[in-house]
Amino acid sequence: MNRRQDNRATVYLPALVGGAAQAVEVQMVDVSFRGLAVRMINAPPLHQLVTIGLQLPNRFLKIHASVARAVRRADGVFDVGLRLFAVSGHDRKDWEAFVAFQLRTAA
Repeated sequence: MNRRQDNRATVYLPALVGGAAQAVEVQMVDVSFRGLAVRMINAPPLHQLVTIGLQLPNRFLKIHASVARAVRRADGVFDVGLRLFAVSGHDRKDWEAFVAFQLRTAA
């Protein structure tokens, strides 16, 4: 059973995830209006706030999220679910346009 609230689009793009320490390069694996999943070597603790940086078609976007889940894959890498946190204004508009485009092209 899929417990996700939003539809997700598969997206393989580089991104940066940072917490209290410096940012690390990760790979986005899917996106939705409320969050995204990334693949990374070490997972941050659950509920930790992180900053996500990614290049959209029109600009570099830097947004905040909290770690919702982390699952270690068979290859030892983590799939980390990130829930967007306090995204508003132009950032929200640009994120939603990006996700809507990804959902349309995935259909």
